[in-house]
Amino acid sequence: MDQKVKFAEFDALEKELYHLYSQFTRMKYSSIISPVNVWHPPVDVYETKVQLVIRMEVAGLKKDDFTISLSGKYLTIQGNRGEQVTKEYPTYHNMEINFGPFERNIKLPERFTNTPIKANYAEGFLEIIIKSKESTEKSSKRIKVE
Repeated sequence: MDQKVKFAEFDALEKELYHLYSQFTRMKYSSIISPVNVWHPPVDVYETKVQLVIRMEVAGLKKDDFTISLSGKYLTIQGNRGEQVTKEYPTYHNMEINFGPFERNIKLPERFTNTPIKANYAEGFLEIIIKSKESTEKSSKRIKVE
């Protein structure tokens, strides 16, 4: 078997394990496995009769800060929220707002793979709408945020 095929299979397995892990625990994946400061913005995923909606809470970014791509049945949303730097060094009493890079991988149900995808960012929420297979529009691999 070709090395590239093996790594692709491991990548798909890792994404599937992450998906299962995140369903059964509230702990952050990054704090357990990744040594890099990665955060995971909250995401709602719901389905209607004609579309799948993915809604992510990511205040403080611009629409150009996102990279959204589709690989097989996985939708990957990446971005980076910069830390608010001040000229003074503050003494924090509480710090709950995450910053830095983030990545979320969402496994799409079969009827939503290879279908049209649109993304919109407004008022701190990224919303991705994926039409079901019944739609006749073409899908793209890289999704532009409007």
